[in-house]
Amino acid sequence: MDPEELAIWLASLVETGDLTSPQAEDVLEQRQRFDERRPLFEREMRGRMVGFAGGEIFVADTTVTLLDEVIEQFGGERLAYFEAIDEETAL
Repeated sequence: MDPEELAIWLASLVETGDLTSPQAEDVLEQRQRFDERRPLFEREMRGRMVGFAGGEIFVADTTVTLLDEVIEQFGGERLAYFEAIDEETAL
């Protein structure tokens, strides 16, 4: 999902009350941080889950582990933006 599609999807979640505007803005900010470092992630973190929450980088082997780390760090108060860094499509 490109950044524009993500923004549209998040806006729809705000519209339905499933997300607040500040939460949506936070996810977009975390996506921007991710994109700024994407080349590094694709070079050095192949086959891993990589994400941002609260401005911090999280790296794990699975989605569940990454989200558990985010919950442990922020007590469920922050959302995360994350992606799998695929070994085959990485630089």
